[in-house]
Amino acid sequence: MQSLRYGLSVAALVALAACGGGSSASSAASNAMQGAGKSMNSMAQAEPIPREVHCGAVKPVWVNVKTGVYHEPGDPYYGRTKAGMYMCPSAAAKKGYHVSGGAMAGHR
Repeated sequence: MQSLRYGLSVAALVALAACGGGSSASSAASNAMQGAGKSMNSMAQAEPIPREVHCGAVKPVWVNVKTGVYHEPGDPYYGRTKAGMYMCPSAAAKKGYHVSGGAMAGHR
């Protein structure tokens, strides 16, 4: 019984030593979270909606022409992707674009 405890203790110490005692893993996760927050905070300002885009009472969507998705108002990527343009939602759907899985995906 005592040799089993000793073996488990040694295995636990080896595992902790291999991962740095958990400190490097948690600091790496913390750095990743901070990096994600910085990228969203430092994201460029949204492109202004051109005056010639008229969708009636509905707000235009931002279409990312490279990915084939559109972002609705309130989505973090609305007006912010590199290869994009504003379009009426009905026109975007007719051209085969689909709503992104972003912040507003469940609020349609």
